[in-house]
Amino acid sequence: MKSYEESFLRDEEHFDALIREHIAHRSQLRATTSRRRYRFRIRNFLIWWLKHGRPAVTQETMLAWMLHGLQRGKVETMALNVFALDHFMAFLVDKGLLSANPLRDIRAGHRPIGYRGIVRVLKRTGSVAAVMELADCPLSGPLGPDCVAYLDFLAGLGKRCTIHRYLLVRFERFLRKREVKAWEQIDRPLIEQWLREDEPRSGYQRRFGLLVLEDLFRFLIQGGRHTNSPVPPPGPHRRRSLPPRIFLHEEITRILEAASKLPDRRFMPFRGRTYHMLFLMLYTLGLRINEALNLRLNDIDFVQHSVTIGKTKFYKGRVLPFGPKFEAALQSYLTEHPLLRGCSKDAFLFQSDYNHTPHLGNSPALRTLRRIVRDLGIETPPETRQPCLHSFRHSFAVHRAEQWLREGENLEVKLPLLAAFMGHVDAAATQVYLTMTPARLQLIGDRFEAAVGRKEDA
Repeated sequence: MKSYEESFLRDEEHFDALIREHIAHRSQLRATTSRRRYRFRIRNFLIWWLKHGRPAVTQETMLAWMLHGLQRGKVETMALNVFALDHFMAFLVDKGLLSANPLRDIRAGHRPIGYRGIVRVLKRTGSVAAVMELADCPLSGPLGPDCVAYLDFLAGLGKRCTIHRYLLVRFERFLRKREVKAWEQIDRPLIEQWLREDEPRSGYQRRFGLLVLEDLFRFLIQGGRHTNSPVPPPGPHRRRSLPPRIFLHEEITRILEAASKLPDRRFMPFRGRTYHMLFLMLYTLGLRINEALNLRLNDIDFVQHSVTIGKTKFYKGRVLPFGPKFEAALQSYLTEHPLLRGCSKDAFLFQSDYNHTPHLGNSPALRTLRRIVRDLGIETPPETRQPCLHSFRHSFAVHRAEQWLREGENLEVKLPLLAAFMGHVDAAATQVYLTMTPARLQLIGDRFEAAVGRKEDA
């Protein structure tokens, strides 16, 4: 039974000071009533802990607290208390006052049902043991330590390995169910069986899963933990046949105007201007959507007139300059946004007022864009992919290349600069944005291919 530090609980005055500091960092909690209610939810655990003799903080202790709250309260109320305490403990981990978050460890073992599911099971069974029996801790089998070592190796290289971990957790769970205890027991038919049974997979997902396993076994072989790889060949990557939707200049203008007129909502008090700024940034700077959503206030430099992009697809940070028109729009957005007033410099640029997410999400942004496109009557040509947030990036690349052609610029010189601006690993990757466009851009694709060669994927 793993125990966690209790120092943050033993001094009530210090505990209250930590709560105040935590709440000050949560810009979503602006109203006095919201702050008071949030503080009460966190202190709920401290009161219970003191009343029950200051037990060791373990996962069982946290579940016992939830069960006690359910004796008098509703499932939804207890779930909100858990969410609040989870955010607070994550804050303590960031400050170095807590080595790990026990609530996150509980959720990791019950990922399919989440906190609300855990609370519902407690309400239904009235038993902490029943919840613990449902736990399926990821990477806890005989082969789990090697998987963790591989993920740590990727993290040490500065790579984001969220999808790698997701796939390895599912693969290791599959191996545990079949009582596989050594890498030598894994053969090609077993891997093929996992690909068939795990979940419905597209050809792309299947290939990516094989690439992850191939890299894992390469890591094991180099470390002397295994001798050969049983992973079947992933096969070639087949590029999508349909070209992307390229917005016309007038279509982008209409989309931006419609976005700025979106009405506010409860969790987005500056909704129209937020989406206008997001779409404008995606098109003006050619950003990927996650690059834009992860931007913080301290990434913007109005002295150097630039934006620093840190979290990228290929782990290549870059600094992008912007012009005076974009700067004026960005300054206006920052000055007038109610959630950004008085925020710390590490606050996210595109915030929402929803407690469970630190910034605007990818999915609601995509839904909003497609609703705007539909309402404006912007049609998609046959044999073309539906508009998406990445369409702004495609349009940026194509419009820039078209402008250079009209100006008589040398594309062999200009397009590698465009590749660097867009954060591609090499210049040939930018070719995908040009050869996958309508026939009117064939000239650009041909000239670019002659300059830097072909590449199958960006």
